[in-house]
Amino acid sequence: MFVTRLASPAGRRLWETSYQALLLCWVLLGVVILVNHIRVNRRRKRGGAAEEPAIRSPASMWGLAVEGLGFAVAWIFRRPLPEETAAGWILLATLLAPVSVALLAAALRHLGQQWRIHAVAAADHELVTTGPYRLVRHPVLASLLILLVSNAIVVSRWEAGVFALAIYIAGTEIRVRAEDGLLARRFPESFPAYRSRVRAYVPFIR
Repeated sequence: MFVTRLASPAGRRLWETSYQALLLCWVLLGVVILVNHIRVNRRRKRGGAAEEPAIRSPASMWGLAVEGLGFAVAWIFRRPLPEETAAGWILLATLLAPVSVALLAAALRHLGQQWRIHAVAAADHELVTTGPYRLVRHPVLASLLILLVSNAIVVSRWEAGVFALAIYIAGTEIRVRAEDGLLARRFPESFPAYRSRVRAYVPFIR
């Protein structure tokens, strides 16, 4: 990948554009989650009082906390603007960030009423296998991983970026095991087959 000096006007404009795009994607991601959360709650209220979820997994919230720590590391340990950087990596990060938002929006649209912050499986829970759920079982987690990679490339010191990714993956593994456990208990016949053919959050790898 070609190299450009960020000390030059063109190099600085490239980095600043990528940084602004990253911030915009963070805002959009937050808006998508908030709007979806409000919409789903309103639909549940219109549909009447929902049953108390039959199965819960508190471990999922611990996983969410660990993931949040990964993002904090990526933002806190920022690198000073270097004299030169691989422009190809900066461009890649600029492309990845909106992909993460699009993936999240698609996942939430297909998830529909199944969306919850806490990992629960209600009595009327449905196993979603359409849209991005045909590619990975946890596309919401995949979208956050993509955005974290973009964030690490543009903002973080390289060692902090690697550490942040390791922390995020550790938290994601906790969440995947917790949520998969709930689905396996709720759908003992259909979920094992789905899990065997679709990866967790990285296609062809995990």
